[in-house]
Amino acid sequence: MRWWSSLRSLARIPEQLARIEQAQSHLYRKAEQIMGKQEDLDAIVARIDAAVAGIRQDIADIKAANPEVDFSALEQRVAGLEALDAENPAPVPPQWQSVRCYGALLTVSSSVCAEAISPGV
Repeated sequence: MRWWSSLRSLARIPEQLARIEQAQSHLYRKAEQIMGKQEDLDAIVARIDAAVAGIRQDIADIKAANPEVDFSALEQRVAGLEALDAENPAPVPPQWQSVRCYGALLTVSSSVCAEAISPGV
């Protein structure tokens, strides 16, 4: 390698660092979007769980007031809702990976990193 090709490589470092900074900003924006969506989903799930618990309690209250009425079909339906909830696993925290680039150590989520590499895919 000749000295001038080393100089050309060095001259491209600011451009490459700018691209890295742009990609990092994109990653941070994506992470913020994902966390916002996760918070929205958590709120929805909490409301659904509260509604199912309320329905279960209403059935128990009506059943206590009317022991002669068969509520088994309604209880099975509510149990079906709870089973659907059980099918949805708890969210898994993102896997983080460290990427070294020109001496800087960047820590990013694997899924966000994949999105930044191929956005919109």
